[in-house]
Amino acid sequence: MKVLLVNDHYSFGGAENYIQNLESELEEEHKVKTLTLDGSDESDFSIQETSNPVLKLRNRYFSNRKIKRKVQNVVENFDPDVVHLNKNVVAPISVLKGLRGRKIVKTVHDFGFVSLEDKYAYEMNPVERKIRKTLDQGTQRYLKKLRTEVIEKCIAPSEALRKELDKNNYTPNTQISNFVTDREPSFGGEHFLFVGRLEDGKAPDLLVEAYAGSENREEIPPLEIAGKGKMKQELEEKSEDLEKVTIHGYVSDEKLEELYRNSKAVVIPSRWRENNPLVALEAKAYGAPLIVSDRGGLPELVEEGETGFVFSSGNRKELEETISREVDWEELGRSSREDYEENYTPDAHTEKLLENHSKPGASS
Repeated sequence: MKVLLVNDHYSFGGAENYIQNLESELEEEHKVKTLTLDGSDESDFSIQETSNPVLKLRNRYFSNRKIKRKVQNVVENFDPDVVHLNKNVVAPISVLKGLRGRKIVKTVHDFGFVSLEDKYAYEMNPVERKIRKTLDQGTQRYLKKLRTEVIEKCIAPSEALRKELDKNNYTPNTQISNFVTDREPSFGGEHFLFVGRLEDGKAPDLLVEAYAGSENREEIPPLEIAGKGKMKQELEEKSEDLEKVTIHGYVSDEKLEELYRNSKAVVIPSRWRENNPLVALEAKAYGAPLIVSDRGGLPELVEEGETGFVFSSGNRKELEETISREVDWEELGRSSREDYEENYTPDAHTEKLLENHSKPGASS
């Protein structure tokens, strides 16, 4: 099968990691190319040689005939059996028009696809957010019409998002969880771990405040926070007198692996609606249980008391109580690892994905 993967960027965040991992899995038995739209302003179109050719176009949001033609040329030259569209915020109209007429399946990576509230949540001040949402309404109405005409089927990594696709008439659709490559598990670590962008929607401040307010501060495990973002200084100030809290900022892959392998549990306290975050799946692969908020698809990743715990989003008291639990974290970690092996491996994902690619349009 010839598969054309399409995404805004090639290296940036969760969706981009998914694309790179999916390339590696598919290329073992299929021919794969990736089209991204993060080329420089100096070059409208360039080819970057990686394990698979990555075709890069220049960023533009609004419809642009030049980009449309270049996308059409890529499709005609490669002649894919299926186009797997992923994040498509950059030049979405041009890309969709360029892909029109092909078998297109789209993985929806976040709730912003169906909701302007989610698209602009926590990204800017309230006044700017209101202006952006108002200006974007007309474009989103046109985009929805174009998407429903061009895309044959949507894939949601979480059931929570799949239900939102139903509500917004993006049908047919199906639910296929994300995946991560295997890790060497390690059980019963020493600290709790937060991994992610340091911004309001991810709620690292709530986690630090839970430590600051805990009556059992001396008994609870240390907290390690890894990630970069605009809240770093605020978090450092909040944790200045907390000996058990360490704000690392950005860390190397080697350091991140060390933090995962020594973690007692991974905490995802998000305020915004998470989908099927790779951090959660990486935690499972390393053998760490999860402590998550009840937003979006996060509760789907936890069997309460078996592979982790769920608390009410924004509820600091519940989070305090959860991190203070006296439980066998090692045993929870082993159950979390079993969940990974059963549901979130590359083989489990690609088998479902390829079956879906060969039968687009059939609702699941």
